[in-house]
Amino acid sequence: MFISPLALAFPKLTPTGSWNNGVKDPSLLGSSPVSILTYTPWGYVSANLMAGESDAKTIPIKVGWPPKSNDSDTDWALVGRSALAYTGPFRLNESVPANETQGQIIHGPLTVVSVPSMLGTTITRDYKVYNREDGIYLHLSGRFGTFTAEAWWRKL
Repeated sequence: MFISPLALAFPKLTPTGSWNNGVKDPSLLGSSPVSILTYTPWGYVSANLMAGESDAKTIPIKVGWPPKSNDSDTDWALVGRSALAYTGPFRLNESVPANETQGQIIHGPLTVVSVPSMLGTTITRDYKVYNREDGIYLHLSGRFGTFTAEAWWRKL
């Protein structure tokens, strides 16, 4: 198993895109999401993704933590729609040819997740690792139901 090249922290570099049934769809996390993806050498992954600054008009900035009694459920629903966080074990899919630079990675079963219906599920992504002059890059691509998503990440 080739874990060491993935035992890194990657901030999201470029949301290459998401498509719903083949049509470009920025609704998942907006046009400029921000995030961090961390793989540990012990085989765990942590992903934290949210809509970025240019999408702030859709995210209520008046809510805070801890929630206040006058925060509206509508505002908190928008916060929930604009973020995804999860953690759990990860492994390489051994039924797909893999090496240090490409293969398929499985996140899960997810043990902590911001979307309750995803608890215990797995997320499968094709990966490619690129070692360039300016750093190490990770490209992930895969499907969520009718959505296809891909993104580039750069090692911290």
